Amino acid sequence: MELFALAGWEHLSSSYDVHIFKAKPGTTPIYSDTESAVDKLDRLSKSVFIIGKFIFPFTLLCIIMMKLFTGPIEQYSTIAFCISIVFATPTLMMLVALFYRKRKLRTLKQL
Repeated sequence: MELFALAGWEHLSSSYDVHIFKAKPGTTPIYSDTESAVDKLDRLSKSVFIIGKFIFPFTLLCIIMMKLFTGPIEQYSTIAFCISIVFATPTLMMLVALFYRKRKLRTLKQL
């Protein structure tokens, strides 16, 4: 925490492994080097990927059940699909963004 304070960052709050800091505009970002930025993205990618491992197969299962069954099972599958797509879409968008950002940082690192 002292290292961040010396760099101009003020600690606001902590919960588990998440720490919230603030700084004046123009302050150098905490993750200013490529390696630490890639590490940060790797840690974030792991948790998003875990969510995706459950939500994507569930969404696919809902689609299959909607096509194969009729009646109440089809209706419940449709409702479950609508709910799962609310979680699947942002998860997919986050995974794509994280992949793109890591690839861009690694490309910059090689230059």
